[in-house]
Amino acid sequence: MRRNPAVTIAPCTFRGRVKGDRIAARVEMIPESEWPRLNGLYERRYRLAHTLDRLSVRLGRESHIGPQLFYEIVPEQR
Repeated sequence: MRRNPAVTIAPCTFRGRVKGDRIAARVEMIPESEWPRLNGLYERRYRLAHTLDRLSVRLGRESHIGPQLFYEIVPEQR
């Protein structure tokens, strides 16, 4: 995404079947100063998964969640 931020997005089902028109967009990295706020929102939204991951780390297992980066998908202007 850093080399080529151009993406195509479309609404789809849970299994990935496209349900609507595709839209050209680009991916932008969110400034690092915003990450703590976004991390808090993410932890609140995915509280159970985050708690289970922290518990597994305390029990000596490797975390399956890697470092967190935050990106924004911005539709191209038509």
